[in-house]
This record gives sequence, structure tokens and C-alpha cells, in this order.
Amino acid sequence: MIGVLCYKGGGNLGSVFKAISYLGYEFKEIWNQEDLRKADALIFPGQGSFAQANKSLKEANLWEALKEFIYSGKPFFGICLGLQLLFDYSDEFGFTEGLKIISGKVVEFQKDFIRPHLGWNQVFNTSDLKFFKDIPDASSFYFVHSYYPEVYDLSCKKGFSEYVDKKFVCVVEKENVFACQFHPEKSGRWGLKLLDNFLSSI
Repeated sequence: MIGVLCYKGGGNLGSVFKAISYLGYEFKEIWNQEDLRKADALIFPGQGSFAQANKSLKEANLWEALKEFIYSGKPFFGICLGLQLLFDYSDEFGFTEGLKIISGKVVEFQKDFIRPHLGWNQVFNTSDLKFFKDIPDASSFYFVHSYYPEVYDLSCKKGFSEYVDKKFVCVVEKENVFACQFHPEKSGRWGLKLLDNFLSSI
């Protein structure tokens, strides 16, 4: 069973639902830990505040269950906020704890940058990634974010993008965990291909 993690205040869920259905896959909305434990794979979409997502997941008793799911080795795909929460903490609205799956922190783009980083941008260094099969390197994907990860674990750094003069990591991978800062469900042909590559591997 493919699960899509849902939580109070979580944004962009509808677009992910539509993309998965368009690709011909069935899925279940995951709102509680019982359903999460039954899932064979999980997509964690997100758009909004790191701190609010932390609070909502804990209130729904999903925080520790999410960690258990990831450590179980089952396939996990994080999107935007679903990538950021994998790290140790975020500076957004002060210090907020992350899931601590990947070593690093989430920080804000410089004050003189227009924020959010919004629109289409190229993603590089993806040729060797299995979920980017048949997707040309330097393809463009859709971004909307003001924060990005500083990744301490070099082995997890995969795809990169650039905003103004800042090169930042936008794809991470660690064992069963794959995540991207951009929104594949809003990224047309190549975004749908990325989702399909993940879903077809389950």
C-alpha cells in the first residue's frame, strides 16, 4: 500500500493526490500511526512552516511513528517540507527540532535574496540516481521555498540547484530515503517521471 502522509496544516496535498492518480497508482491518505504502520511505502509532501509541521505531527502522534517507518527500511519520498524535516533542526521561527535522519540543518536564504525562491530552476548532478532514470541531467523543476538544507553528511548530497549565486542541495538520498526540495507534482513531464520512477519501484 502506497501511503501519502497527511497532517493538520499540511499544504499541497491535493496536487500530490492528483499526480499519483494521474500516473495510475492507488494510494491511501495517512492520518494516524496505525495506517502508517500498514503502509509499504510513504510519500511525505509538504508546504509551509517547519515548526507547524513538527507541532502537527506530534499532536497526531505521528512524529515517532514516522521515524519508526523510516528506520524500518521501507521506501520514503519526501517533497519540499518533507525533505527539510529529515534534518537535525531548522532556523525557521527560531530553533525547531527535525527528525534527525540526515545530518544537517535548514537555513534561510540571505536577506537580500527575493524570497521565496519561486518558479522553475535546473537540477544538476542527477545522472546516477535511480529515480532520475530517463530524466536528462539539468532538467528544470518547480520550486517554492525560502529555506534550504545545509547537508553535513556528504554521502547524502545528490542533486543541486542554484538561486542567485547560491548553490544548494535540492536532492538527498540515504538508503531507503529519497527527498527533493522542488515539487515534482507541479513540475510537468519530468516531475511526473520522477514520481513514476519511485512508485514503479515499490
